Amino acid sequence: MEKERFHTLWLSALRESRGEPDFRDHSEPLISATSVSANTRQPTVGGEQFTLNMTRAVTDQLTEALAAIPARPLVPKELSRISHGPGVYQLFHRDRRVYIGSAPASIEHRLARALRKLSGRRNIDPADVFFNFLKVEEDLDGLSPHHLLLKREKNSGSAPWNQNGFGNLDPGRRRDSADISKQHFDYQYPVNLDYQIPEVVGQWPASEAVRTLKRTLPYGFRYAKSLQTNSQVIDFGTTPPTMNDAMSLLTRNLGPGWQGTALLGHVILYPETRQYPSAQRTYLPLSTADEQR
Repeated sequence: MEKERFHTLWLSALRESRGEPDFRDHSEPLISATSVSANTRQPTVGGEQFTLNMTRAVTDQLTEALAAIPARPLVPKELSRISHGPGVYQLFHRDRRVYIGSAPASIEHRLARALRKLSGRRNIDPADVFFNFLKVEEDLDGLSPHHLLLKREKNSGSAPWNQNGFGNLDPGRRRDSADISKQHFDYQYPVNLDYQIPEVVGQWPASEAVRTLKRTLPYGFRYAKSLQTNSQVIDFGTTPPTMNDAMSLLTRNLGPGWQGTALLGHVILYPETRQYPSAQRTYLPLSTADEQR
């Protein structure tokens, strides 16, 4: 019953936003007096005239529903309990909400991606991150649950990761040279170069090594296309290397002209000699240099 009520209210809000007529049966009230926004106009016989703010009513319901759901640890065991389906979710760092996300297909997949990203970052422990979620079947453009919740919280500062790049994917080659602000997620939680890679042990052709690194790392790793066919064999040793070890070995074996750069949010490897404003470490064939920040 509650789901049908919410669905009807949502469709009414959608029609309102599009300027379409509302054909609902108004014989029963769908929302209480406290769930509407009353805009007082000219007095009329029998009372004041007011306008129902349907989007606000839907947002109120979403906010109340999420507030009633306890936060769970962001760990694989908890994620495995989530059934497949779309919806909205929130992330909490310790006791503070930091992110409001949407999942058009699978909440479990989006949360797993968030956990994977956080597992490769410094200055944050994934054990301190929690989540809750709400299954919602419809995603109606500007009236999607995600947009409604974000619109309400936009100026409150209660979801800072929505504003600082947490959800960004690989920004592309042109953005590698961007200067990252101190408020950005990547500046506050840079990639962890001490992350161990057990998949890369022993001798590997350079082409296979970079492909494996790209597939297994919890953050972005981008490299020159010429490496896709590079058959030079690189010995990574008998114990799992860290990403720092792997980058040192790659640049040392690839030789003059190659440079690896650990940016704040991802790692790159190209034949170049270049300085990057947001580099935390630079790898050259004969040296490794930490950048002062």
